[in-house]
Amino acid sequence: ITSYSSVEEETRITPLITMLNPIRPNPVTNGIAKISFSLAEPVHTKLKIYDASGRVVKTLVNSTLQSGVYNLTWDGRDESNRRVAEGIYFYTLETPNQKFTKKMIFTR
Repeated sequence: ITSYSSVEEETRITPLITMLNPIRPNPVTNGIAKISFSLAEPVHTKLKIYDASGRVVKTLVNSTLQSGVYNLTWDGRDESNRRVAEGIYFYTLETPNQKFTKKMIFTR
């Protein structure tokens, strides 16, 4: 994870729903993808990148997070720190009760 957004406790706004937002930019042309999601309640959260065949390329989050809005940056590298090939990838946000999947196109 490159970054989380943070908000002071007094001004924290709790999202009403858990959701995964569209990646920016898409297609990813500069090797940097910005992923945003919100959690309505504290929950164990997994955010993973998959290749077109369904293999896990990178796990960005696998921990319990507080409610809030999160902004992450993925640098286009796999678990072994190698740059991924051009192609179609999927990113999935999973909690014990919900699962969201969206598609991204990675180009150079």
